[in-house]
Amino acid sequence: MNKSIKIIFSLFAVVSLSSFKNSNGLDVDSNLVKNEKTATSPLTDSVKTLVIAPAEITNAMKKEKKKKIALVGNFGYSYRINEVDPSLSGILKQHVEKLKSGYSYDITAYYMYLKTMGFGLKYNVHNASQTTSNLVFTDSDGRSTYGGISDKISVDYFALAYIAKTPRSKTGEAFFEMSLGYMHYSNDYIFISEQGKYTGGNLGLSFGFGYDFQIAPNFLIGPKINFATTTLSSVQAENKLTGTKENLTLKDNKKIGLTRIDFSVGATVSF
Repeated sequence: MNKSIKIIFSLFAVVSLSSFKNSNGLDVDSNLVKNEKTATSPLTDSVKTLVIAPAEITNAMKKEKKKKIALVGNFGYSYRINEVDPSLSGILKQHVEKLKSGYSYDITAYYMYLKTMGFGLKYNVHNASQTTSNLVFTDSDGRSTYGGISDKISVDYFALAYIAKTPRSKTGEAFFEMSLGYMHYSNDYIFISEQGKYTGGNLGLSFGFGYDFQIAPNFLIGPKINFATTTLSSVQAENKLTGTKENLTLKDNKKIGLTRIDFSVGATVSF
């Protein structure tokens, strides 16, 4: 009984001392406060985990979220590197030589299944044209004909594409790209008084490389060198004046080579 009274008295003294310190603007014993702050129960820890963990996971997911879609566009100068028909000479040869220079543009949509690898669909166009006027042609009978020649060439390329990139640095990223698809050729021509069109197509291959400089996290721009190739062994010839069409098989030295190199500047937008 006496022991219980002593315990109650001691607790009363502690509570009274604490109340006295608070009422006089004094701090309660720092050890008591520290113990109150640090003392937690398993239930409290569980509640904190349930509240904090989802936020931490969400922030981590945001940081790790990858941009899955990349749209790439390129525009620039292109040059066909196939040899000119050796049977041509003079003005005709010069005309065909000038047709080797043109321009190209393309757009590719990639799905990036990894940060540095993706596959997608590519559409590429190469255009070249040349007109040579005030020409005189003499036939085997010695008759002369005056006129001009004109060619307007377009090569359309539809392909499946693959891209591989280096990990992005502070300045940007290097990349390698290749594609395989169908290459379609058309040439609207005028030869003196004759007007017609040649069309044909074949399986084509393209590959290139370049470097993209980072302008913003989702926008890059940079130079690219690209190679594209195919060969046509047959074409369809259409006479626009008569409306007749004819399929032509080309001999080895008459086949149409569409191998070219493109020097372009491209932009990439990812989201």
